[in-house]
Amino acid sequence: MASFRVVVVALLCYAIHAHVQVLVVGGTGNLATKYLWPAFEQVRESSTVVLQFWAGGVADITSGETTLKSVPSASRLGVRYALLRDGADYKTLAADPSWATDDITGVIVYLAVPPQFFDAVRACSLYLVAIKPSCATLRWIRIVVEKPFGHDIFSAEALATSLRGIFADDELFLIDHYMGKRGVHGLRSFLTLNQVEYAKWWPHLSHIQAHRRLDLVHRFAFESHLGVSLGQYDGYLQDVHNELNKPTTTTATAAAARFRHQERRDMTVSVAAGKALQHREVRVTLHFGTACVLEFVIQGPEGESIQVCDALVESVVPPLGWVADNNTTSRQQLAPHKSMEVLGAYTFLLGKLVQGDATHFMHLDDILAAWRLWQPILELSDAAHERDLWIYPLGDGSFLDFHGQEQTNHDEF
Repeated sequence: MASFRVVVVALLCYAIHAHVQVLVVGGTGNLATKYLWPAFEQVRESSTVVLQFWAGGVADITSGETTLKSVPSASRLGVRYALLRDGADYKTLAADPSWATDDITGVIVYLAVPPQFFDAVRACSLYLVAIKPSCATLRWIRIVVEKPFGHDIFSAEALATSLRGIFADDELFLIDHYMGKRGVHGLRSFLTLNQVEYAKWWPHLSHIQAHRRLDLVHRFAFESHLGVSLGQYDGYLQDVHNELNKPTTTTATAAAARFRHQERRDMTVSVAAGKALQHREVRVTLHFGTACVLEFVIQGPEGESIQVCDALVESVVPPLGWVADNNTTSRQQLAPHKSMEVLGAYTFLLGKLVQGDATHFMHLDDILAAWRLWQPILELSDAAHERDLWIYPLGDGSFLDFHGQEQTNHDEF
């Protein structure tokens, strides 16, 4: 018992004295000013860790500092601006007495610029060479990479190889803000609480971690897709012509695909997404044969929900804070209680980041597996002709309602 007390006291002392430097590369951009700095402000209020913030950018010092002063949350956090154009700038930051403190225990480098506009690997290399050696007491590093992670499987594999040449896998946090949404937490919790019941039908449920929509498909042990439907909203070509003042190639603005389980051939999952629809909704549907589905609405106009087919299992346990709608239909609905706190997605994820909890972030192997599933669909979309597309009215939800639910009747173009 005495040894346990010693461990607890040691952990508390570490938490109280932990000093973490947070460098947001692209810290004056839209993502940082609109989402990251407000979220970090909330995280700091509840954290026992001492957090010091830096915004890295390519603008001159005066412009960068002026931008930060115009962001209330950044001002309250005391965010400092650092010019980071080349290796010399990283060395300048490393030599700054405010950065190279004697008690620094960890560093978070958040790459808040999409990889296609920014050489993430080069930035990481410069950091490793110039800044890391200046932190004598450094215990850990966490590198946060924003989506999109590559534009196809080949670019994703190249980026993964480069990052693995610099950092260990447990130092890389691949972020998708959907992982911070309450609907995803409910999905993960539901599958954990009910894995015994549903594992009778779907053994891999006991290993599920729902990251993003395509990673969810990978985690459920699905193989290549059964079929794909592609759509385009009416007027898209004219919109692009007006914007770019030139003709455009055929482009799908909506897609629906169904994947089949590797072992249970009668079990599938459908994934559908699109632009210019009636409303914004993220929905994942698991099909247990033809008689029953398990549907998760992660985001929608009426909030999050879980539709449960009562014919599949005897009873289910709702996630903590969720309540059941005891109706008489064969599909019971679970939803968060009205009193349940709604925490912003970035606030939730950044809090986990500071704690070092990687369970709500993606990993390189997960991303690459998801890309392998998606790549054939991407290639079909690139090769599609206008006659292959389902044309749907602007602001209409018929494409997802029809193809997302009835994909088996429309397996091919």
